[in-house]
Amino acid sequence: MKYSPLLLFLLFNHCLFGQVGKTSDSTKIKVSETFWAKPDKVYIDSIEMDLNKTFLDPNNVEKAFTFIQNAQSLHYSKSVALITRKKKVGFVSLADLLTNLSIKKSTNIRFVIDGKPIIDTTDIRFEPSVIKKINVFKNSSNRVDHGYSRDVEIVVTTQWRKISR
Repeated sequence: MKYSPLLLFLLFNHCLFGQVGKTSDSTKIKVSETFWAKPDKVYIDSIEMDLNKTFLDPNNVEKAFTFIQNAQSLHYSKSVALITRKKKVGFVSLADLLTNLSIKKSTNIRFVIDGKPIIDTTDIRFEPSVIKKINVFKNSSNRVDHGYSRDVEIVVTTQWRKISR
């Protein structure tokens, strides 16, 4: 399973603050009196998100917490990660990028984010400030029946940093 750099940062660096949440429901972890979370999930501003498909601006992360249930036994404990952002800006999806770039959705499009081709584009989202550059490459050399098909490659470069070990 592939993990995003921020999740690895959250889980393997010692800047996390663990708190124990007790719950009567074994399928959820009590984070606060009004917030219950699913185990092994990541919440950004209290909304469950897939961190493998979400590109956060590292300069916009205010706090990162890990809440642990049954902390006495690390092998059988359940945890949830909570990330709070400084500015609660809306996310930009790949569909939003296509609209802003005036590219028709019917076009054969390939996305590359930070040098990696994206096969499953569903639920990919960016904080606007994380995007450094967007390049659009159009290739009209692919022949299709009686005309030419315009294949488009959209290359997104972000300031998402990989954490080296």
